[in-house]
This record gives sequence, structure tokens and C-alpha cells, in this order.
Amino acid sequence: MIHHVFKAHLPNYSVNRTQIPLRGFCVRLPQALGAKRNFEEVKMVDDPSLSEEQIQAKVHAKLDEYKERSMLEQYAIFMGKAQILEFGLKGLLRRKYKVPPEEMEHWTLGRTKNELKDRGLRGDYISLLESLVGHRNNMAHEFLVNDAITRSIANFSEFKLCGDLFRAVYELEQAIILYDWCEENDAW
Repeated sequence: MIHHVFKAHLPNYSVNRTQIPLRGFCVRLPQALGAKRNFEEVKMVDDPSLSEEQIQAKVHAKLDEYKERSMLEQYAIFMGKAQILEFGLKGLLRRKYKVPPEEMEHWTLGRTKNELKDRGLRGDYISLLESLVGHRNNMAHEFLVNDAITRSIANFSEFKLCGDLFRAVYELEQAIILYDWCEENDAW
């Protein structure tokens, strides 16, 4: 079996995190999930790999698309890309697990993630998707309302809302990069 290695970097949002290697690449998970110690990355010489630094560089390059955009434009880009990732994941379910497209027609990103998890997709990517689903749901159901409330109250800063959007965008771009890498390297 070919082992593909890369480290995914989830920004540390003041949560103590530990690296856990899962079938080839590492993600950072909260210690609250039971992680007790750090593990070293194991890398086979001939296998394709993607380092934490490479992932960060790719994510930062993608973040340039959001510069000079209003918060609403950034939000729209995020929601559109989240939808495209959802379609890609449904395609993965169709190709890898033979799930009929008609069955998935009304599935959400969360339901799609759960189906991939139940079918045994690599756990490290599922962990990233779990975090992303939370961000996407926050963006879809709360972000615009919170923005409107913030704007209606005198002189409140958009800083917190921008921070929430940035974290969501960062993890989405990371999930897309890792999805593309797994597809290109048949690393699911």
C-alpha cells in the first residue's frame, strides 16, 4: 500500500492541539479528543508528500483572491467555494463508493461528510471537514445576521466577524488544496 504524507495545518485558535498521524498525513486535533502526545511525521522517500509549509504557502496564495474585496464579497466567494467542494465530495462518493447521484441530490455538506466518514474515508480529512462544516454552517446561518446587528449598533467593529470569516476561509482553502492533492495522488 502506498502511503501519502502531508501535514495539514489548522490555525491554533487558542486551543492546545496535538498532531495525530492518520493514514498518511497529519492534522492537528484538540487534546480534548484524547490526544496525549506529539507523533513524528513518518515519510517514505518515494511517496508523494506535501509538507505543512507547502500547505501553508498554497493556502496563503489562495488568500490573495480575497484581498481588496469587501467582507460581503469574501463571504460570497467562501459560500460558492464551499458549494463547489460539496459537489466534489459528492463526486468522490459516486466514484469511490458507487453512491447514486439521485440519492445525494439534497444532501448538505454535513450529510456528505457523514457519509464519507461512515464509508471509511481517511479520518484526517474527515476531521478537517468536521471543522469546516461548523464554519460553513456559521457562515450560512449566522454570519449575515450578526453582520447586520453589528452594523445597526453604533460604532461596533467588524473585527470579530472578519476573524470568523478569515478562519472559515482559511480552512476551506486548506480543505480544497488537500482534496485536490488526494485526488491527484489517489490518496483517499
